[in-house]
Amino acid sequence: MSDGFRVPDYVVVQDATAPPTQIPYGIRMIGAEMEWPETRGEGIKVAVIDTGRPDHPDISVAGVVDFSGSGIADRRGHSTHCCGIIAANGKIMGVAPGVELYILKVFPDSGGAVPGAISRALDWCVSAGIDIISMSICGPSDDQDIRQAVKRCHVAGIVMVAAAGNFGRDYGVMYPAKYPEVIAVAAVNLEELPADFSAYGMELDLAAAGVDVWSTWLGGGYVQLSGTSMACPHIAGAAAILQAKAKRRLGRKLTPEEMRVALDLYAEDLGAPGRDERYGCGVFSFGRLENADAIRREIKMWIGLTEYMVDGLQMEMDVAPFIREGRTFTPARYVAEGLGATVEWDEKEQKVTIRQGAVK
Repeated sequence: MSDGFRVPDYVVVQDATAPPTQIPYGIRMIGAEMEWPETRGEGIKVAVIDTGRPDHPDISVAGVVDFSGSGIADRRGHSTHCCGIIAANGKIMGVAPGVELYILKVFPDSGGAVPGAISRALDWCVSAGIDIISMSICGPSDDQDIRQAVKRCHVAGIVMVAAAGNFGRDYGVMYPAKYPEVIAVAAVNLEELPADFSAYGMELDLAAAGVDVWSTWLGGGYVQLSGTSMACPHIAGAAAILQAKAKRRLGRKLTPEEMRVALDLYAEDLGAPGRDERYGCGVFSFGRLENADAIRREIKMWIGLTEYMVDGLQMEMDVAPFIREGRTFTPARYVAEGLGATVEWDEKEQKVTIRQGAVK
């Protein structure tokens, strides 16, 4: 039975009526903006197995099915946050804002998953032609109903992504992430260091942002959360982008095996060389395989205005460009970040460090 499965523990760090930036660091770490001129995941069906349907202006939902018996609405917030990381398109952006988003509610408004709900949700994905499944859920032990449903999804060509779990070494990588057909995702912070809570284990495949992650929340708001639950949808969104690119370029979808290889190729190998128990194959970024010299990004700024554009996307800065003594001054931080560099401020030494590289 699947009643041992639940939403992983997550930490509410801060909430707000508006996000501090339209594109959070986790989306930049993925390098999603680099891919948006080609595709934002259009034509790809992504199913989120979680706590219910988000009611948020930034999230469009193509369909919802309730397997919990408690109604379709998300009253816990977990699903709303995860869906925003994948597909938000408004005051905050997700990795793949063009996907078709389907919500499968398996958790009632409190407690663990309804027995049998997860396996039924997985089977629904097969019948509905879902391309990507995002599962920010975990359980400590194997469940044969879920195991067999996972196999059926794999045979159907569905790419499955799951949170590794938030108990460090205590339980290791948890189910369903532990199943070999599922891509197991660990959590890292802004500096790409493993989160203390993130599960250890050689079953890990990839790592993504999972510490202090801003996304959508209940009541149309925004909140900062930490957990492997947040890392999982970053990779699900990346898989959706890759699948959309494959359909455009190859005329077909990638198989789950091909998708795993593609995701691993984009992973920056950190920690011990090769696959390791903290990062898996590494931290995913589309910038990993891009030629930095070939990247062309357009940044538009206007004198006296704090709004500016990066590749057609409106952004906001706290200081407007200005002219003094015939010279034009622009905020270096926003120019650098717009070009994909990281900008770090050392308050103690009163020093700014700008590092060239993939979009973070």
